[in-house]
Formats: sequence, structure tokens, C-alpha cells
Amino acid sequence: MIEAKGGYIEIGYAYLNDTEVAGRSYHNIGVSYTRRYLNLFSNSMRAIVNTGQGGPPTIVRQTACYCSPKIPSSHPGRTM
Repeated sequence: MIEAKGGYIEIGYAYLNDTEVAGRSYHNIGVSYTRRYLNLFSNSMRAIVNTGQGGPPTIVRQTACYCSPKIPSSHPGRTM
């Protein structure tokens, strides 16, 4: 985790190794930025990219982008 621009940047990497040698091994890279505003709510933006996967044509390449605002509620452990 890197503290920058008033929030936190997280970077992750994973590799899935296909032990059946069917061309399904791939790389997964994730980047996220989270920031809290006035100690009242926070906002997270995430991007996840999968790449390098071969194999049968039924396999779909995927990329995801996600934004998640959170507002604390009056109940501990719960967000709205």
C-alpha cells in the first residue's frame, strides 16, 4: 500500500499456472485507489486486468473497473 494524493494506492499481481498445459495460465494485475473524505465517507476505484491466457476459444478475456462509494451508518460494522 502506498500513501499518495490524500489516499491509498494498492497494486497487486498474481499468476495462475495451468498444470494441465491447456494454455489457460494467465496474469492478473490489480490497481486500486481509496480515499476518505472528512472522515465521513470513502471512495474506492479499482481496475483488474487478466492477460496472457490462451487455450480453447471458449475462454473469454476479461477486464473490470469498479467504483465503490461508502457512507458509514449509525450501526457499527455496516456501511450504506
